Amino acid sequence: MPGRLVIVNPNAARVRDAGERTQLAARLRSVLGRIDGVSPQIVETANATETKPLVATAVARGVTGVVGVGGDGTMRDIAAALAGTELALGVVPAGSGNQVASALGIPRSPTRAIDALDGARPRIVDIGLVTTTFADGSTASGHFLIGCGAGFDARLMA
Repeated sequence: MPGRLVIVNPNAARVRDAGERTQLAARLRSVLGRIDGVSPQIVETANATETKPLVATAVARGVTGVVGVGGDGTMRDIAAALAGTELALGVVPAGSGNQVASALGIPRSPTRAIDALDGARPRIVDIGLVTTTFADGSTASGHFLIGCGAGFDARLMA
């Protein structure tokens, strides 16, 4: 039986250093291997368009959950791909803002967040979908986790 999929965003502020990512990967293998009895599959991607297919393939293979190592955008992309499944998203905050982790009471230290996965209880969280209609009639849609804004605050958070 497959364990968990771990998606690491190598462009996230706290894990840009390859040595730091290697240390966190070793800790993830240790903690998740102990919890699940099998080592996780760890994949690096900074490309949001790769995240959904990675998660969909992992779900089809029967993974037990997905862990994200990155910032709020990484967590949003993984959560959007998990929407409608019963699988949990483990959050390891490694971005610059980490509002998702903060709102959920997850330790801000990536190492402490990994350690907290052992004994973590799944919680149901809402995921929103916003659709914008532009002046030319075209539309664009996107998911959000903690909040959604327009204008100055959206520009500030982008």
